[in-house]
Amino acid sequence: MHTSPKSRQDSTANPRHLRGGYLGTATSDRSATIFEPGQNAISTLLQPPIVRSGLEPRSVAPSSSLYNTPTTRDLPPVALTNIQHIEVAEFKPYISQVGALYEQLQRIRDSENEVRAKLESNLDNLKGNADFGSCLFHRRGSGPPPLSVIPSVYFDEDFHLENPRTFYVVSERSDIVSPDPTIQKASDENVTQPRKVLATNAILQEKLSWYMDVAEVHLIDSISAASVTFLSALNSLRELYSEAVEFVEQISSLRKDLGLLNDSMVTGGLQLLQKQRRYYNLQQMHDAVQQVKRVVDAVGYCESLIDKEDAEKALTEIDAIELLMSGKRDEISGTTASPKIQLRDLRGATSLRGVAGDLTILRCRIGKVFEAQVHSLLIDDLRRHVRSISTEEVLSRWGASSLRAKGGSARELSTVPAYMGMTDELRTALSPNISGLYRSRSIPTAILAYRELVLKEIRNIVRGPLPSSTDDAESVMSASTVGGGRSRPSQERSSILARNTRALDAEDAESLFSSIFIGITETLRRVKTQSRILLDLACTSENTDTEDLAKTPVTIELQEEIHNSFDVSNLLGYGVDIGFEKIIKILRVRSEQTINLPLASFLRYFTLNLLFANECEAISGRAGTSLKTVVNDHILSYIAAHGDREKKILADGMSSDDWQDKDFTARDNEILKLVLQCSTSDPPEWTEMSKIWSLSREGAMSNVTEDSEVKDKTRPATIDEETFLLPSSAILCLEGISNFLRLIGGIPSMTPDIAVSLISYLQTFDSRCRQLILGAGSILSAGLKNISTTNLAVALQAVTFVATIVPYIREFVRRHAAAGQAKTNLVGEFDKVRRALQEHQESIYEKLVDIMASRARVHSKKAREIKWDSEKAENVRSYIVDLARDTTKLYKALSKRRPAWVVAQVMVPVFSGYKEQLGPVFKEATLKTEAGRDCMLRDIHYLGDKFGKVEGFGDLETAPSQLRQTALAVIDSYNKWSIEAIMGHRAEDCVTQILPKSLGRPAMDNATYETWFKSMMPYFKDFTVTIDDVIEDPAQNKVAIWARSTASTDIGPYSNEYIVILYMNEAGDKVTKFLEFVDSSNSVVFFPKLREHIAQKANTTGE
Repeated sequence: MHTSPKSRQDSTANPRHLRGGYLGTATSDRSATIFEPGQNAISTLLQPPIVRSGLEPRSVAPSSSLYNTPTTRDLPPVALTNIQHIEVAEFKPYISQVGALYEQLQRIRDSENEVRAKLESNLDNLKGNADFGSCLFHRRGSGPPPLSVIPSVYFDEDFHLENPRTFYVVSERSDIVSPDPTIQKASDENVTQPRKVLATNAILQEKLSWYMDVAEVHLIDSISAASVTFLSALNSLRELYSEAVEFVEQISSLRKDLGLLNDSMVTGGLQLLQKQRRYYNLQQMHDAVQQVKRVVDAVGYCESLIDKEDAEKALTEIDAIELLMSGKRDEISGTTASPKIQLRDLRGATSLRGVAGDLTILRCRIGKVFEAQVHSLLIDDLRRHVRSISTEEVLSRWGASSLRAKGGSARELSTVPAYMGMTDELRTALSPNISGLYRSRSIPTAILAYRELVLKEIRNIVRGPLPSSTDDAESVMSASTVGGGRSRPSQERSSILARNTRALDAEDAESLFSSIFIGITETLRRVKTQSRILLDLACTSENTDTEDLAKTPVTIELQEEIHNSFDVSNLLGYGVDIGFEKIIKILRVRSEQTINLPLASFLRYFTLNLLFANECEAISGRAGTSLKTVVNDHILSYIAAHGDREKKILADGMSSDDWQDKDFTARDNEILKLVLQCSTSDPPEWTEMSKIWSLSREGAMSNVTEDSEVKDKTRPATIDEETFLLPSSAILCLEGISNFLRLIGGIPSMTPDIAVSLISYLQTFDSRCRQLILGAGSILSAGLKNISTTNLAVALQAVTFVATIVPYIREFVRRHAAAGQAKTNLVGEFDKVRRALQEHQESIYEKLVDIMASRARVHSKKAREIKWDSEKAENVRSYIVDLARDTTKLYKALSKRRPAWVVAQVMVPVFSGYKEQLGPVFKEATLKTEAGRDCMLRDIHYLGDKFGKVEGFGDLETAPSQLRQTALAVIDSYNKWSIEAIMGHRAEDCVTQILPKSLGRPAMDNATYETWFKSMMPYFKDFTVTIDDVIEDPAQNKVAIWARSTASTDIGPYSNEYIVILYMNEAGDKVTKFLEFVDSSNSVVFFPKLREHIAQKANTTGE
């Protein structure tokens, strides 16, 4: 299909026509410049032609291009040749060779002028030569055609002729094999002209040949542009090679000269230097041996000093030995080596490995000496301090600290506390020993040992004051019968110690606890002071005799070492814990004795433990919960036991009481005064009991002397100008109440528990009095013949007296109890006790009325049996005399002890009973003669003469006044809790005013009052009003009523006290003005809470 192959050189420019790297047809201006490496590098030939030439692809060829796509007439005929495929890898050897030359190119840029001259001469030689390429393209009148005339498919990166699509484009859709003529005839006549066969398509082959010529010309042009640089670099390389050869020859000559010099001079000098080094080494060895010998000798000398107990000098020798081992000289000690000897650091020498251990042992022995001295100084200082302190001074300081902690003002101490004194003497004594410990590196071990000694000292402080564990009072006499010298077992000693501890009385036990508590706390306080002294010594001991700041790190190191080893807070905490542990055991052993202490002694016991716990907490920061738990258990047990003892004393005293008036002594008056005072402030006499530093161990009443002379007249108790003639039961109850209040004042935190016990005590008095008087129990217990009206009057006085002081007790408890529901409940319980006592009074009133009514019935029976007509008018019958005598006894007993309104409260129903019993007798009596009528009148006048002036008698015919009846009806309407009944007793123009004015309540007419009161009624249940007194003023038509009320509400129990003043009309049956004085302190607290509750309820229900 092809003709014989022909060399490609026939269709391309001949390389022999190239001179100087340029084509002969190149323009003259190309020789004037040297192309940049990026343009001249042969690697650019591997890029696509379009990209390499900087021209745009054919599709975007500029319109001004001088070349058009060649036609068949323009292409010269070429013979078909075989197209060889050249791989890119074939260029790699060339690129690797040119790379080194490229680097040399950069170094010869300075020789650019010379290269340019050579290039110009080469161009002159090329001017006469013709080039195949120039002949080929001469007719175009310019350079070779651009690469854009070649189709872009030839420049694709993925160009492969085996690809059908690529082959289809390159072959210009030519057929590979000519079509069959027979098939061509059978085809449709409208088929297009058949395509050319590839083997006979000469035009296509000429196009391909022409494309290759264009590419080859451009390739030759690029190579010629880069050849000048390559040739220049090659020339430079040849010059460098010639210079290198010259340098090698010079170096070879120099080596020969040096060899001769080495043989003649250096070898001999080296041998001399080796001998000098050997001599130097031998000298060093000799010095080292002498240094080792001196160290060994010094160690032996140091041991001898320690044996002589010369610790200071031995320590100095050890320091010198260590300096000597490290190669340094010590000019102070005698361990200095000869100045001719050169010292060196021998601490790593094998021969001295055991010396370091020996020195450590020697330091340890020296440290033990200093440690013993420091321990002796510190422990002796602790013991001296504990022995020298004053118990009163320490307890006073504790009390002042406790008062300041509560926010009070305490007296400032005039002197510095003892535990901070005598520091200069201790510092002076400790200074050399601390320095010795530091130099012997024994501070940590010494301080750890000191910590153990302190803890041991605390154990000894607790153990020291305890009773003997070997002396037993029960076995002293039999000690001689036991084998001599036999020691008791540990369990037996513990049993004896516990028995002897329990046998201590209150004063001895308090002294025991005081000495232990003070010993522990003062020891720990002094330990704290000693720690400050040690740290102060660390600050000053190293800087007193030198100005060298290099020792400052040593001082800081010493401080840190002491601080870390001492750990004061940890030591104090351990000391407190050990003290608590030992003390708790003692407290538990004496639990029973503590619970049975007298009140004053127990308060001192509580205060002592409280101040001790506070002091320990201030020292160590530990609250002492375990100790407080044990003491709290004792307090609770004591409260219960104290209540039981007081109730038993009260019950026994009341059982043996004859219920007659007893003298109220000065001591009793003092107790009553303190009880009344406690409602507003704590009496100083009670607070004095908690001052344990006081020498007096008696109660607050110890300074009150009993009356030395017997008084002719029985003295009463007085409360707010009201006098009370009291039996011994009431006086005994007052003393018991005072004890409870003193206990609350001494231990305010336990107020709820003590108050409950006090309430039980008051209830015991109330119930026991009912049993003995109303139940007639005193007939058996005290041997009374009967319960007389005098006994009842005395009992009434006692109950009234206790009920009168209950509000004072309640206010005292209110001040000391913590805020909350428990406080409210306690106050309510005291109100219940007071109401019970008031009900007790009413029962006694009723009992008196019943007694007199029963006697009136007996005398009325006698009166029915009298024959009036046969009696003499000048005589008085015995029945009326006996009745008058009994009535007189009652009246005298009441009027002597109770105010007039109370007497009237009893006598009015008594006289009313007389009227009910005697009236029918007199009316039913049949009087036939005037003498009989005179006899009856004589008896009636006799009774009138006796009691005519007594309120309520009224000649046995008068009824209560209209004013009193209306007033009682008004109060009864509130008990009915009916708004109609309440408003029914008021006049149309009645005005109601709630006072005092500080409450800010406006005056209300009937309509306003009714509206307001109706709104409040649903929130009160069981509203009950009790009258205490009624006073009439007929001249001004008004009545004053003293009353109290109780009720239950949604927010708790309600109680109040009133003074009601009712102004009446002329008839006395309607109220025209209603003044109601209430207990303002109760109202300002209760009613705001009630209004808040009503508002919340309204919000919840949506009303």
